[in-house]
Amino acid sequence: MGGMKFGFVMDPPETIRCLEDTSFYIMKESFERGHEVFYVDSRHVTARGCGLYADARQVEVNVSDGFRELKSFRGLDLSSLDIIFLRKDPPFDRHYLSLTYLLEFLKGKVPVLNDPAGVRNANEKLYGLRFPDCVPKTVVSAQPPVILEFLEEVGEAVLKPLWQRGGIGVVKMKSGDSENEANIRKNLREYGTLLAQQFIPEVRTEGDKRILVLNGEILGAYRRIPPAGDFRVSLEKDGKYEAAVIDRRDRELTETIRPSLLSDGLYFVGLDVIAGRITEINVTSPAGIPEINHFLGAKLEAEVVSFLERFAKRQ
Repeated sequence: MGGMKFGFVMDPPETIRCLEDTSFYIMKESFERGHEVFYVDSRHVTARGCGLYADARQVEVNVSDGFRELKSFRGLDLSSLDIIFLRKDPPFDRHYLSLTYLLEFLKGKVPVLNDPAGVRNANEKLYGLRFPDCVPKTVVSAQPPVILEFLEEVGEAVLKPLWQRGGIGVVKMKSGDSENEANIRKNLREYGTLLAQQFIPEVRTEGDKRILVLNGEILGAYRRIPPAGDFRVSLEKDGKYEAAVIDRRDRELTETIRPSLLSDGLYFVGLDVIAGRITEINVTSPAGIPEINHFLGAKLEAEVVSFLERFAKRQ
């Protein structure tokens, strides 16, 4: 199948490190199959009446040039595309929130995935709480006494902002430390409501496992190891990655959450798993294809593009 129009709503192109970026690999595969690929900067989406428009660029995608502009569009009617892939990175701020509302103007005109309403409703830190048997002990609150009481219960906990990414604002706390209340209040002032999650010590040696899920099925996985002296596994903090094996527990977790993912229109997601427990469910722009390809000698972007083709045709 060829000749379709694929739109990718993303961050500004100058922020993309192509050879490390999952979206780049998917766009490159789309282009190589003969599809027209449109780069839509998320800042340049406009609603007029019931229509949705954007300044966009039709691009050639290759390893040498990255995104090479073929044609520029001012006010492209996004309903003229065959499918739109929402691939903007967090933080999920007011701009991101507004973007999800705007993309809903395309409902019934062109398929968007992940579904904008699904992305909006599936906070990446909170979504896993729908599946209590799959996650560590967790409390979410804006009240310091509640968080302190939880910390006393579990001994050690990781405190996370609800809307950030890449380990920003993530701290580990230990019961009995004299600065706990002051630190909680500081984080509440800076980030608002916080999630406190029981610390899983295996993360220091095993890291976490990023599992990519496509249409409810496991696509692949790799392991992220934190740098020495840290517990945060973000590769942006000089961690490293390793090969990972999909085990029975990974399949159980995926089976458990699959119905909700598909019901909410979350077709391409990333699970973060530590010692058999889900710590986050990434729905905005999950990454991992270049890393998994490296270890498996695979080309997982081909499976994603095949799904996009089927999805566009079905819709």
